Amino acid sequence: MKPQQVFDKVITHLKTQGEAAFDEETDGCCYRLIKNGKTLMCAAGCLIPDDKYNPDFECLTITHLRDEGLDVPVITENISLVQKLQNFHDGLFKMYGFDHPESRAYLVAIAKQEKISLDILN
Repeated sequence: MKPQQVFDKVITHLKTQGEAAFDEETDGCCYRLIKNGKTLMCAAGCLIPDDKYNPDFECLTITHLRDEGLDVPVITENISLVQKLQNFHDGLFKMYGFDHPESRAYLVAIAKQEKISLDILN
């Protein structure tokens, strides 16, 4: 998957989901979290196919999973972009969602760094 496709998939997922996959009990973001009957996924979690996901992934960084042999090429081939999107999910998206100038500025910065389009935000 090309960086533009990764960006578009994650942004579409987060827009549709409408909230961060944040667990108040552990005070942390999760790759997958069942909350109020819904399965929430973070920016990286939505890129992990069901057959590759393992609950033991929780509390481990995406780079740790990659280094341990996570076999999800969309992540391993785009690790820098996935980390940036994960940071967005864990921080600004969790606090503000998309409708905040800081969220928009962060995504604009990612797009410039990665040389990708922001069309998905419109």
